[in-house]
Amino acid sequence: MPLMHVPALSRGFWVVDFRIEVPVEKGWLATRTRLDGFADEAARRRVGEVIAMLRSRPAFGSRFVELVQPPTGQRI
Repeated sequence: MPLMHVPALSRGFWVVDFRIEVPVEKGWLATRTRLDGFADEAARRRVGEVIAMLRSRPAFGSRFVELVQPPTGQRI
């Protein structure tokens, strides 16, 4: 699921949409006040797990690649 509620931010109902990526200059981030949107370490870890799930790619064994890739490439 690419959406996650950020419960510790005040004034409103905040949600992170992990489908949206915006490059940000690190120097700009260094001048901002840090906002901690999660109450505990378990919630912070869940953010990492969501990002890892969205970015993960399966690792295929060489046997799979040998049997699937050539016929697929030929048909394309």
